[in-house]
Amino acid sequence: MGRSFWAPGQPTVRPLASGQWRSVHGAPVTASAAVNVERCLLLWLPPRLQLQAMACYVGTSAASTDLRMGVRADSNGLPGSLLVDAGTTAATGGTRSLPINIIVPDGPASGVPIWLTVTAQGTNAVTMIGTHPTTEYRDWATVGQAALNAGVATQNGVTGALPAGFTMASVTGPQPALAVQAA
Repeated sequence: MGRSFWAPGQPTVRPLASGQWRSVHGAPVTASAAVNVERCLLLWLPPRLQLQAMACYVGTSAASTDLRMGVRADSNGLPGSLLVDAGTTAATGGTRSLPINIIVPDGPASGVPIWLTVTAQGTNAVTMIGTHPTTEYRDWATVGQAALNAGVATQNGVTGALPAGFTMASVTGPQPALAVQAA
């Protein structure tokens, strides 16, 4: 995945003001996220942007299940090395967020690709929603990417902490909505 599909003059990733959220566009349908499957979604952000939180949206609570979220580097268009494991939050209905403290890697002003991840861990699959009920900031770079990226990269067998590396299992859909907040 890259920006080769954009014509000259297309907008780049815009700055994100402190406290503002930027999301990965999810599918317009509800997704059932099986346990122990890491789901990764691509997002372009400004280089050296400080992030303070990440979130996902759960449609229906799942007893005895937690959500583990994290951020991965890009590796030639696929999820790469782990940048941060944000930890877990209960898979209860509504917006689920976790604090993070990470600076987006250096790169071109046009944007740096990172991968946001969510993994249901526990007993029950989690119903995740692909669109968030509130308005979050989206730029044209992310909108263009959403039109082409209709699925999530998955890694199977993820229990406990997120692994340092990523081994692709499949690209599947539909994708949940994930977001990050600028510090």
